[in-house]
Amino acid sequence: MVLHRALFPEISPDGSRLAYLHSDGRSDIQLRVANPDGSDSRKLTRVNNVADLTWLPDGALLVAQLEFTDLYRIRSDLVRVDSDGVEHRITRGARLDQPTVSSDGRYAVAVQDGVGTNRLVKVDLSTGAIEPLTESVADEHWAYPAWSPDGRWIAASRWRPGAFYDLFVLDPTGRIVHQVTDDRA
Repeated sequence: MVLHRALFPEISPDGSRLAYLHSDGRSDIQLRVANPDGSDSRKLTRVNNVADLTWLPDGALLVAQLEFTDLYRIRSDLVRVDSDGVEHRITRGARLDQPTVSSDGRYAVAVQDGVGTNRLVKVDLSTGAIEPLTESVADEHWAYPAWSPDGRWIAASRWRPGAFYDLFVLDPTGRIVHQVTDDRA
């Protein structure tokens, strides 16, 4: 029995394509593109991990990809995958995951791991320059940022001691403008 899994499905902004990770347990994990109903699936490229992915406005995909930085260290970076499967590395050794792209496709917000915690950062997709949006604070962990379609807001969750896992709305500079929840639920 072969177990097939489709992970992280994402419909393209124009609704014409479905991107997802395919894992059958026997071969490399693949980044695949299909019609929205799942038909006509084709492999774009292989990926090294169960990677977060998101569409860029021009039809390319942005993927968080694990790579060795030397013999002993592995880091997650952002990689652009064109519609023909050609990869273009955007960052190197940056420890980035969970990207979300601005509506104009110029920037991504991602979670950057490091020093026992993480933070939200803004990445210039043309240069790979990284700008912190939140501070790295011990015992505070950010996750799952999502940029609003109009580019005005970034929603993200934050975990704090005491089992508080809450939803926040930030502006594009990283300033918290609204705490949506404040509880353990």
